[in-house]
Amino acid sequence: MVNGIDVISVLVVEDDLDTGAMILSVLSGCGVEWRLATNRDGGVKILDAVEPDFILVDLIMPGLSLDDFLIEARRKAPQAHIILMSAYQELMDVALRHGLDYMVKPFEKDALYNKFCI
Repeated sequence: MVNGIDVISVLVVEDDLDTGAMILSVLSGCGVEWRLATNRDGGVKILDAVEPDFILVDLIMPGLSLDDFLIEARRKAPQAHIILMSAYQELMDVALRHGLDYMVKPFEKDALYNKFCI
């Protein structure tokens, strides 16, 4: 809450720096509080300190598996709405199998704005 107004918080887990910068630019522009992790292990560590409203996580990343990340995310931030991102449309069945929302990359700034800022 900032000045008596509820503020949306988002944990962004993205290893591509250009994509991460674009996402953070949109979120910052509409007053969303955000944290960035460049890998899933870092995302889990951030979840030790904060409970975001949303977790936006890249589907394909090195390091901690998606399944292990989801277990930790659901344990540490059970109220968070988790959204998977991927450039591979055919891999979005993974999101559906886990009961998650998804966004196909590359996405336009307007798509992010409409999801988090309206």
